[in-house]
Amino acid sequence: MLLLVTLDVRREAIAVFHKFEKNAARVMAKYGGAIKSAWKSNELKGLPESNSYREIHLVYFPDFISLEDYRHDPELLAWTPQREASILRTQIEVLEEINLK
Repeated sequence: MLLLVTLDVRREAIAVFHKFEKNAARVMAKYGGAIKSAWKSNELKGLPESNSYREIHLVYFPDFISLEDYRHDPELLAWTPQREASILRTQIEVLEEINLK
């Protein structure tokens, strides 16, 4: 299963976020999950700098059970304070492939 994960990250907590992200990816791997790609949104010219920026991740898990096991992993849950300190908002969408043939 593929997930589109949108994260609004606090600029003042970028280092904390990257540490959380690295550890979350390591825990994900225990359940067959992986961040397949990650993108950061660009600033729009002429607008004042925001206190956050957006990262978009394409995340893979073998199935829903693996995702739920990851989300309840004690090691991941121990990182909750760092997650909350660095991420303002998270949106998760389950993607379904479209056959265009």
